Amino acid sequence: MNFSMVHNTIILIGWSLLYATMVHAHPHVWIYAKTTFLIHNKTVTGIIVEWEFDDFYGNTLIADFDKNRNYRFEAKEIKALKRKAFQKTAHQNYFTFVKINGKLMRRLVPTEFHASIDYGKVNYRFALHFPKPVNPRHSRVTVTYYESSYYIDVTGDKVSEKSDGSLVCTSDIVEDSSVTIYYNSINPLMATLRCRT
Repeated sequence: MNFSMVHNTIILIGWSLLYATMVHAHPHVWIYAKTTFLIHNKTVTGIIVEWEFDDFYGNTLIADFDKNRNYRFEAKEIKALKRKAFQKTAHQNYFTFVKINGKLMRRLVPTEFHASIDYGKVNYRFALHFPKPVNPRHSRVTVTYYESSYYIDVTGDKVSEKSDGSLVCTSDIVEDSSVTIYYNSINPLMATLRCRT
C-alpha cells in the first residue's frame, strides 16, 4: 500500500468518525412524545399529544416562566409559556405531523394546551382535533414527530388509544421511511393506528 492510499484511507476514516459524531451529538433539546388517538363513533376525531422535556431544557423553561418560583406553572405563566415558547413551533406543525393515507393534515390548531412541572420534569399536553372524523378502517392514520434541523430530537415512542368502545384499535411504531432528516441519516418514528369493529 503506497503513501497516497494510506493518506486517503486515513482521511476517509476521519470523515466517517466525524460524521458519526455529528449525527449522534447534534441534538441540544430532547422531547419524549406520547400520542393518544381519540376514537368516537367508529372514527378518529383527533389526537392528544404529550411532551416531556429533558432536564436541562426543562429547567430553562422553569427559570424563564415560573415567575413566582413556586415550582408549578399557574394560569398566567402557562399563557406566557404558550405564547413565547410553544407557539414558536407552529411553523413546523408543532413537530407533530399527522397524515391520512400519506397526505399531511395541514394547519391543525392545538387546543386545550397545558404545561406542568411533574416530579421535576416539564410537560406539555395539547389536543389536535381533525377537521372531519376519519374512518381508520378505510384510511391509514399516522403520526410522526420531528424537528427538521435535528436541533431538537423529538422521540414519539409511546402511543395509546382512547376509545368509546365502538372500535377495537391497536397502534404500532416503526421508522417513517418517507421522512429523512439530518443529512439523510435519520428516519423519525411513526405511529400507525389499526382498528377493527
